Order: sequence, then C-alpha cells, then structure tokens
Amino acid sequence: MKTNRDEILQSALQLFMSMNYERVSLQMIARTVGLTKTGIFNYYPSKLDLFVAVADRYLSHAQNPDNKFEPSDGSVADFIDKYIVGVSRTMSEIVRLGNLKREEMPGQSANAGYFHLYQQVLFYYSDGKRKLHEWMEKEYRL
Repeated sequence: MKTNRDEILQSALQLFMSMNYERVSLQMIARTVGLTKTGIFNYYPSKLDLFVAVADRYLSHAQNPDNKFEPSDGSVADFIDKYIVGVSRTMSEIVRLGNLKREEMPGQSANAGYFHLYQQVLFYYSDGKRKLHEWMEKEYRL
C-alpha cells in the first residue's frame, strides 16, 4: 500500500484532536496508515515535525482569512453572511477531516477536538502562537 503525506497528516490530525500530544505516538500514526515508524520518518524526522505540519495544514491554512472567507460586496449584511458561512465551512471541514466522533472527543463535542488541538499548538509549537496570532489579527482587521 502506498501512503502519501496527506494520509499521514489526516491520521495524525485525528489522533491529535482526540488525544494529548504526549499520548500520541508515531507508532499509532504509522499503524493507522499502514507504515512502520521508519516509514513515517521518511516524511517527518520527528513527532514534533509531524505535529507542526498538522498545525500548519489544518489550523494556520484553514483559519487564514484569505482561505476562509469569500470577498464581500462591501455591505455589512453581505460581510456578516460571508463571515458566518466561512466560519461554519471551516469548522465543518476540520471536523470532517478529523473524522470525529462526539463520544471520543474531549468535552464530548466534535468542535472540542478542534479546540483541543488548538491548545496543544499553543503549548508545543514554538512558532504556533505567533502564527495563530497573525491570522487572528488579520481576521480582526477584516
């Protein structure tokens, strides 16, 4: 079975959303995608490198206002409508990609898994706070 980066990232996303960083092992991720730990190392030299790639793909990219919102016609009503649609679409996509089951999530909510991942990014990803702050500021300015 040929495995690609996207499969590894999505598998890691699912695990990081449902468990703490410390509990997730490369062996767990490798098992879910049909690789060995060495196979994962071909793509990511460490668990932290994999975690950072998950955060960049599923948080930084998805939450960047340039990717999240459609351009508005300039009216407040249109902006609000597009803002709500963008937030809803982004959260739905992350929950879908995470293949989340409510009963397995911290706090018993699929969105709680997303926020659980977000908290881990703030703690483990050295550049995570800065990156997340940048897109939050960008969204606030929008």
